[in-house]
Amino acid sequence: MKILLSTTVHGDERHAHQVGSEVQKLIKKEGNSNIDLLVAHDKAYKLNKRFLETDLNRSFGVEIPLSFEEKLAVKIRNKLERDDYDLVLDMHNTKASGTTCAIVVNKPSRFQFAVLDAFSLKRIVQMPPSGSLLSALPKYEKGISIEIAEDDVVNYPASKLAEIIAKISRELNIEDQITKPSETAKPSYYQYAATIQNTTLRRLGLKKSQFANFKKLTATQIQKLGVDVSSDDKTPSLYTIFLGGGHMGKTAMNLVRGFNIS
Repeated sequence: MKILLSTTVHGDERHAHQVGSEVQKLIKKEGNSNIDLLVAHDKAYKLNKRFLETDLNRSFGVEIPLSFEEKLAVKIRNKLERDDYDLVLDMHNTKASGTTCAIVVNKPSRFQFAVLDAFSLKRIVQMPPSGSLLSALPKYEKGISIEIAEDDVVNYPASKLAEIIAKISRELNIEDQITKPSETAKPSYYQYAATIQNTTLRRLGLKKSQFANFKKLTATQIQKLGVDVSSDDKTPSLYTIFLGGGHMGKTAMNLVRGFNIS
């Protein structure tokens, strides 16, 4: 399987870059030609900054590229369209506590569940494309972002993740079909529902300190938010994610809806 591993889409995510370095060591040691490494934003990494002008992970698909990142995104998109990888792994780490998960921009496919299972991740979140690197893929089902929370790095050291990626390249086939996640992973599936700005929270008399990542909202919180409750879903399973991570985590919070996987 031909894999592209992308790191440093955000330049301040140091653990993601370490994973790339460990993969590079394995490539040399094993002579593995099935993995390509993309250091997406080397300039931001060297400055230890998330981005220089605009968030690279929101800069794909812009009609008129103007910022440094938007022009960089065009080059990366061209590579993705030209090389047609079987799997694009976009490696990230976040300061948001307890948010280790996989992210996709499509309804998760059986192949993506197989990748999730290889990493033994417990959660998969479907987010809107929103100008992300994954949105630049000709086929969304070939991409998956791996988010490792900084408080969870001890459980996912760079060397371990590199070995998993190398194993995927050797053993996983694009045709792999699984009817449901294995018993080892037992992932929970979430789908983006809304983004709530800090100003809206204040107007509603709510504080971020009342919420926690991947903790189900109470009926009272849902009521205060004014979420519509339909007759067939009287208590929506809503959760917050990425509180305290990146620019978005400081100015707003995302809501996702939880689903059972059958």
